[in-house]
Amino acid sequence: EMYSVNESAAKKSIKKTPAEVFKFTRHHLLRIYPAATRFNSSNFNPAQFWMYGCQMVALNYQTNDSWMQYYSAFFRQNGGCGYVLKPSELRPSQLNYNENKLNGEATQLKLNIVS
Repeated sequence: EMYSVNESAAKKSIKKTPAEVFKFTRHHLLRIYPAATRFNSSNFNPAQFWMYGCQMVALNYQTNDSWMQYYSAFFRQNGGCGYVLKPSELRPSQLNYNENKLNGEATQLKLNIVS
């Protein structure tokens, strides 16, 4: 099953019950889309939802801001195929939720800017 929620509802759920969101995304597809209050088509940090296992995070493609650039670069790390496998901690085979591990070590992203 797939569920779609806006970014505001997703943030509230993560803040209130992070372990439940984590467990939910291990067995269901969850799509996050921009809140209706983004009249200027700005974007938000997609990683805040990826780290809890959200599989689809929609951004406003018409706005080429830093979050859209981050989003594009993130999906280039797998040869540009548009898919990145979740870390093992976020896959169903791992049974224990560990918020400290999710908030721990950062991933370094290197960008070569060609102009």
